[in-house]
Formats: sequence, structure tokens, C-alpha cells
Amino acid sequence: MKTTMRTGAAVALTALGISALGCHSMHERTSLSDRYDNVVDPCWPQRYNSQARDEVIAPFAAQAANGEIISQTIWNYHFETTSEKLTPAGVEALDTIVRKRPSPDGAVFVQTARDIAWDNDKADRFAADRAALDAKRIATVQKYLAAQAAAKGTTFTVVALDPADPAFYARYPGNAIQQLPGQYRPTLNMSSGSGSGGSSGGSSGGGQR
Repeated sequence: MKTTMRTGAAVALTALGISALGCHSMHERTSLSDRYDNVVDPCWPQRYNSQARDEVIAPFAAQAANGEIISQTIWNYHFETTSEKLTPAGVEALDTIVRKRPSPDGAVFVQTARDIAWDNDKADRFAADRAALDAKRIATVQKYLAAQAAAKGTTFTVVALDPADPAFYARYPGNAIQQLPGQYRPTLNMSSGSGSGGSSGGSSGGGQR
């Protein structure tokens, strides 16, 4: 029994030594460049620069997508109140969408009808009335776009959306424009310069006389 255990232990030690020797020999056969690549990242810093660039650009991509949705939205004020009839401003907004270059964006949105007044006594009908008006307005927009873009071959998908209106009253930029001329004033006092010259000339003439 002891002889068998000793033989087995010797075989195990011999195999372990061969294995260690084999690994050591393999490590010696690899080039210095290969061993360097196993320790450090050979793509530094390009890999991390690319990831950082994507992380910086991603918020701007979301901002651009939201801006495109807003520019493609027909708002409540583009319709007559609680009606599917387009106002002149609504017609102009749709014309702007159709005329986009190089080609129109086929995704168009209609703001959900928020011009329906809330009536507490008709609360059970509020959602249904809003959905019905949304459907009518979508149909109106689809008809107008189909007629205007018939020659372009563009098909439009119109859906209801409920974004926050980013618009603000036009009187604020109007006031800024009206106040703009007052920001420009002369910096040279020409009147004081000419007056001093005239007085010096008069005194000089008097002295010669």
C-alpha cells in the first residue's frame, strides 16, 4: 500500500513539473509585444475617446429628436376652438412641413385636444369627447397633407401626441426688437469739440485786430 502511494505521488509530482515546465516554455516563446498586449489595453486611448464622444453626443441627439417632433406638431391653436377646422396659421404650418428640404418628414403629430373645457358634470364623457376631436383633427390634417404632397409622392402618418407647448407670447421678442434702436447711441461728443474750436478761432481773430 505504501509502495503504491509513493508511486502515485511521484507520478503526480512528475506531471506537475512537466506542466509547469511547459507553461514556462510557452511564456518564453511569446513575443514581448504579445505579452504587453496581455497586460495593457493596446487600443488606449482610442477606445475610451470613442466612448466618451458617444456619451457627449447622446444628449444632443435626444434634443434634436425632440426638436424635430415639436416642429412636426400641429398645435391646438392651429385649429378653431373645439373644432377640426384649420386656421390660417394651421394651414401655413402644414405648408411648412410639406415644403421641407430635401424631403418632408412623413411623421406628423397633432396635439391632443386640450381646448375642450372641463365640465365636472360631464366627467365621464371628457375622455371620449377629446378622443373624438383628436380623430377629426387627424383626418383633416391627413386630407390636407395628401392633397398638398400628391405630386411629391410622400405619405404621411399622423398621430395624436400630448407634448408641452414650448411657445411663448410674441410680445416679448417684439418688445426686445422695439427697444433695439435705443441701444445704439453715439459715443463721440461732436458738439463740444466744434464749440471749443469756434471759440478759440474767435479769440485768435480778436487778438490780431
